[in-house]
Amino acid sequence: MHRIQNINSILPYLGLCIFSYLFVESILQTLYADMTKTVILITLSPLFFIFLYVQSKVGIERLFQYSLFFFWFPVPFVLSKYIIFKNILLFEAIIWFFFIFIIANKTNVRGRLKQFPYVPFLVYISGALLTFFFSSHRTGLEISTIRLLCIFPMFFCMTIFVSTTSSKDINHLFWVMLISGTCLSILFSFGPKSLSFVQETDYAVGLGRLSMQFDLPYMGEIRILPTTIGTVLSFLSIIAYNYWLFNTNRLTNMFSIVAIIIFTVSFVFAQARGASVAFIVSCLAITTIGMKIGIVPKRTALIKLTIPLLILVAGSVYFAIQSENIQIYDRLFTLLHEPTSDTNYLGRLERWEEGLITILKDPLGVGLWGFHTSPDGDSWDVHNLWLFLGLSYGIIGLFGFVWILICFLKVFIKGLKNKDLLIQQLSLTGMGMIIVIVIAGMFSPLVWEPYTVTPFWVPMTALFALIKSVQERST
Repeated sequence: MHRIQNINSILPYLGLCIFSYLFVESILQTLYADMTKTVILITLSPLFFIFLYVQSKVGIERLFQYSLFFFWFPVPFVLSKYIIFKNILLFEAIIWFFFIFIIANKTNVRGRLKQFPYVPFLVYISGALLTFFFSSHRTGLEISTIRLLCIFPMFFCMTIFVSTTSSKDINHLFWVMLISGTCLSILFSFGPKSLSFVQETDYAVGLGRLSMQFDLPYMGEIRILPTTIGTVLSFLSIIAYNYWLFNTNRLTNMFSIVAIIIFTVSFVFAQARGASVAFIVSCLAITTIGMKIGIVPKRTALIKLTIPLLILVAGSVYFAIQSENIQIYDRLFTLLHEPTSDTNYLGRLERWEEGLITILKDPLGVGLWGFHTSPDGDSWDVHNLWLFLGLSYGIIGLFGFVWILICFLKVFIKGLKNKDLLIQQLSLTGMGMIIVIVIAGMFSPLVWEPYTVTPFWVPMTALFALIKSVQERST
């Protein structure tokens, strides 16, 4: 098959085709009186010409990295009414677009992708599909969720893997996600109190856990749950801590500690106990290993470790004491001194037991909505990543997912032995993210909402891609 050698030569024609399609579609939508989609289509049309201009200045890979800023935006894709695109967001459609053209434009793609862990991803996807086809609890809605949570991550990770070839790529990618995550964290923590269009709604009545939501005109509703904001920010917090611990640039240090402070505030407001514990343990592990192998001075490491941990602990204590809701105090502190009286903890134990029993009875899984203990059958209600995967995608899907993490972890561990200081630091960051997954995954399904997919897969894959590339060149 003929490879496209120069993407610039076909992009103007592509843009013209897309513009023509959007123009015709907007007329049709107007005739059917769907003014919301008409506005979206007309607004999107000139964006493709802006895209062409920016691409000519910075390149397709850099533009792809900039697009990740919008990972938590809920804008629907204009074709989402069709079954193959059911519930697809514009962000997901854009990533598919970049996948096609980055793969087409990059040189030596075949050789590069030979290093990608295809087989674990395919086992993960196969488990999900087998559960879908053989589960007696199939509702017909699972296929769009499987596309988003299983199939899409593989191609997303392939795009990251191919486009990440240097430390400069990693930096661009991480800073885009850190800035985006900081904006999201500020909106979650302070938006409802300072912006009239941002609202709070009860996530769990009586516990003081609030969701944030607001509408974007003609686009959709942003709703961030307290259970998932911790997941998103725990991964981004490790990136910020990496810059804070290892970087010597004052401006970088200043922004990274500000980001950590903002993220920890969101941890406290969301009462994200699992994410907080995962962040603390991960920071301890990164710092301890960093000191042991000599890539960070002990005194500096201990000072930089103490600051974010103090902020998180002090913030939690202050929030609990100042809160008028006794449930918040109990939630934050009862588990520490009297875990057997924590109803939330006891409820989790019961669901974990039921989830494990269900998996043993149905090794192929019961599907995304077949967990009988949950009132609505939601398998995410087991509140555990590993049990969620076993319930939703069966033992095969769970095995594929664990295999992917093992592939990543092996590269990160091997990277610690590299003579390059930067590779050692990035390897520690990757290991920190694996630790977050293992610990936070004990209390949350982690990857469930669409906006959790990007911070979960992208940073780890980018680190894996660069470290793997360096290892291959050195052999």
